[in-house]
Amino acid sequence: MTRALTVPKLPLTRRRLMEGALAAGLLAGQSRLAFAQGRLTLHRGNGAEPGSLDPHRVAGTWESRIVGEMLMGLMTEDAAGQAVPGMAIAQEASADGLTWTFTIRPDAVWSDGTPVTAGDFEYAWKRILDPATAAEYASILHGLKNARAVNLGEMPVDALGVRASGDKTLVVELEHPMPYLLEMITHTAFSPVPRHQVETLGEDWVKPGSYLSNGAYKLADWRPNDRIILTRNEKFWDNANVQIDEVIFYSISDNNAALRRFRTGELDMNPGWPVQQGPDLKKSMPDQALIHQMLGVSYIVANTKRPPFDDVRVRKALSLAVDRKAITDQVFMGFSGVPAYSFVPTGIANYPGTPKVGFVDMAMPERQAEARRLLAEAGFSKANPLRFALSYRSGNDDARRYVIAVQAMWKMVGIEAELDPREPKVLYDLLKEKDFTVGEAGWVADFNDPYNFLFLAHSKSERFNYPNFNDAEYDRLLDAAEREPDLGRRGELLAEAEQILLDSHTFMPTYFLVSRNLVGRHVTGYVGNVNDVYRTRWLGIDASKKG
Repeated sequence: MTRALTVPKLPLTRRRLMEGALAAGLLAGQSRLAFAQGRLTLHRGNGAEPGSLDPHRVAGTWESRIVGEMLMGLMTEDAAGQAVPGMAIAQEASADGLTWTFTIRPDAVWSDGTPVTAGDFEYAWKRILDPATAAEYASILHGLKNARAVNLGEMPVDALGVRASGDKTLVVELEHPMPYLLEMITHTAFSPVPRHQVETLGEDWVKPGSYLSNGAYKLADWRPNDRIILTRNEKFWDNANVQIDEVIFYSISDNNAALRRFRTGELDMNPGWPVQQGPDLKKSMPDQALIHQMLGVSYIVANTKRPPFDDVRVRKALSLAVDRKAITDQVFMGFSGVPAYSFVPTGIANYPGTPKVGFVDMAMPERQAEARRLLAEAGFSKANPLRFALSYRSGNDDARRYVIAVQAMWKMVGIEAELDPREPKVLYDLLKEKDFTVGEAGWVADFNDPYNFLFLAHSKSERFNYPNFNDAEYDRLLDAAEREPDLGRRGELLAEAEQILLDSHTFMPTYFLVSRNLVGRHVTGYVGNVNDVYRTRWLGIDASKKG
């Protein structure tokens, strides 16, 4: 899934500083009042402003982080981000793994008291795959029987392999066995929606006062570009074990601003902190500025639709010249991950992890010399250098540091890259529409399986296949792996495919991601995890430690 992004900072005027101080005082006063009244409010920074809270319209972690508090799928996440039963109290798979039957918990209701039914799931999954919905994340459901054909409009929506058998039984048919199914369906795209509300209100069902939840929280207010307020859903089946009464998500794209608000007590948590502050934070608040390994990769893509990037020699030269270790150890000072010489992160489940770029053991001087040789062979020289625009996320300090370093590394082999900052949403729209030359991108796993990374380069992935990589053997291996019931053999097939991808130098991995979270020492129940998921229903506040 696309990671939370940032936007440019506003200049700090005297008025803004005064307004910020006043806001801090008001929030601190509100927090003290909440504690005095026995009402617990959790203040969470959330990165970018959400584009939607409709589970079929979201695409980023900054949106799913909120939607996941309100909507619960058949499976959900526990405190450690692992898949556990949600709306389903039981599931049974057929011997061939192609048919799954889920039993919906009898006490599950929407926040208006209407029972959650298997029909709500059937309706939701058909809705996200309906071509008319144009859901960006529809492809994650393509493993369901006939899903891709339905999504492309080649078959009617009713042909989808999902059906309600009574109010509390959902039967799901698959195109092939999916060993990661139970983890995958924790994803926001598999959430149910309240059919009775959506059919009555249409797109307005997501507004405060109309949004119906089956999860721990419900939507109370949405103040654009400021905050989204969720309050306890008293009708949630496990409400008795929920500690936090209210959670407020703030749209704070600037991690420096978020850190200031965290220090003053305005925020209890934030998904990020500025890397340049790492050495100081490691000394001043090591128990609150946290780092965890996660399943994610930062990479560079070159648009193969635009010459000369249809030439593998040019793409390989770009990749050779990037000193990954210098980026992680010097640019990011060890606070933003480790060098990536494969596209699939190390340690992922069901995978041998053997593929690597061919130059992994070459010293940088050798790599630079080879990059120059390839560029010369492709027709470039000092008199005729390779020139292009490198598009990246504006307002994101990590991205800015990263591309400045890459630009300098490319210059050392005679490549002239002009930095092209774009607002995050604009950048990802350009990548998806193939309206770019070279760009920086990132991906975080939706579920713990190598396929969730490798499917990005499948020719059928369309919008997620930013560089327009197209290789028949790669597609064949991925398709064969999806039909392979033996996990060991499946991993081998996926590894063969990844090596083809790495040798193409279309997706150029640079470093594997870590999560950097600010978590107040008064926040209880926080468990760092590779999925970087922290649902508020598992958290609490120890008022004695807040100060």
